[in-house]
This record gives sequence, structure tokens and C-alpha cells, in this order.
Amino acid sequence: MLLENVKLTWASVQRPDRFGKYGVVVLLEKEQAKELKKEHGLAVKRVEEEIPGIEGSEGQYFLRVSKNSEYEGVKTAPPKVFDEYGAEVTALIGNGSIGNVIFLAKPYDFNGKKGVSAKLRQIQITELVEFQESEGFEFKEAPKKKAKPVEDLDDEDF
Repeated sequence: MLLENVKLTWASVQRPDRFGKYGVVVLLEKEQAKELKKEHGLAVKRVEEEIPGIEGSEGQYFLRVSKNSEYEGVKTAPPKVFDEYGAEVTALIGNGSIGNVIFLAKPYDFNGKKGVSAKLRQIQITELVEFQESEGFEFKEAPKKKAKPVEDLDDEDF
């Protein structure tokens, strides 16, 4: 399946996320979401809070598209990510990037839970918003501690 011209968020395609998956969250318009849920049974959800870097995202819909980084103990290759000219994209994909996503809708039955997952195949980035890691905390200069001169010491200090 192909999703065209969608906003991308929370991309982890160069390295797996904390759950051991490569993936991206795709923002969808209401009609796209309805079609994916109704015709393909995919788990489309509503965005409850504004996503950082994406103004107006609250109330839209999203689909998590992912693939495992390991299968039966063997590491899998990350998904291919290209630009609109076919060149490989190695930059980290930031929230608000625009692109096309190819995935496979795959039914599953795991521990009594049935559903359809979106298995990531490839991503084409048409407008890259490069992810910028935080610089970290800003620190103030610590106040200088004044040491007591030796002659000012008395028995109370010990």
C-alpha cells in the first residue's frame, strides 16, 4: 500500500526504537483514516495532544507503520529511505517532514489478539525537516564558596 504526501512524526528508521522496531508515525486526514480502518482493518487512532513541531496536529489521525529490527534472532535491515530523486536519505527525519510511505497491511493473531498491522517497507521524503537533538541543559555559573581563613576557625567548627 502507498500513502502519499503525508506528514511524518516520531521516525526511528536509522536505528530501532526502544521496542526494537524501525518505524514512523504517519498523520492522516479523516477520510484517509476512515478508509484505512474500514477497508483494511488497520489500527488508526486520533491524536489527543498537539505533537511537538506539528501545529494543528491535535484532532488529526495517525497510523504507526513499523517493522521488527530482528526476526527469529536475526537482525533485519532498516527500511530504505529515499529523497524525491532516488538518493538515500541518511539525515534523521524530524517531526513535520512530508513524504510517501510504502507498507504492507498484514493480519496477525498473537496471544488471542487479532488485528492488522502496517509493516513498513520504504519511505520517500519529499520535504525533510531534519531532526535536531537538544543541546541539553543550560547551566549557570556556580557561586564561589568563600573558605574560612584558618585564624577564624574555632572549636565549634570541629
